[in-house]
Amino acid sequence: MFIETMTKNHLIPDLYCPYSLRRSRSPENMWYFAIILTVLGNVLYHVAQKSIPSATSPFVSLLITYTISIAITAISLPFDGSQLSFRESIQQLNWGSVAVGISIFAVEIGYLLAYRAGWQISTGALFTYVVTSLLLFPAGALFFHERISWINGLGALLCMSGLILVLRK
Repeated sequence: MFIETMTKNHLIPDLYCPYSLRRSRSPENMWYFAIILTVLGNVLYHVAQKSIPSATSPFVSLLITYTISIAITAISLPFDGSQLSFRESIQQLNWGSVAVGISIFAVEIGYLLAYRAGWQISTGALFTYVVTSLLLFPAGALFFHERISWINGLGALLCMSGLILVLRK
């Protein structure tokens, strides 16, 4: 059965509206879906990134990557479920969108160069994720007033210990 959803003055069948963007879903379902999508996306990302031929210019590779990403994003716009128009959404943006664009470039080129330099897919991603997570502890506390408990600190120590073990040859 098709349940019609009004999105940006378009009647879009509910079946075609991306699961993560439907406003009718519970926050708990969104929580699980978002993490599953992120994990699956990361796995595909790293396998694909490691598979890019080393003779290819990293910047040509990124150009193709971003072109495909922009196309998918543009196609997805009518399904986002936002109450704001495109123009209103643009007006709501802040410095974060520019910073994310710069950081995405750094991450993309960083992983591509790391894999070309010989990092293994099994340890390269793990290393960067653990170090990034450890750096985000103080960033979360400082910028977003997130509380870090002693159990979180213990978890960070375990992550560092695990990282040392993973990197041992």
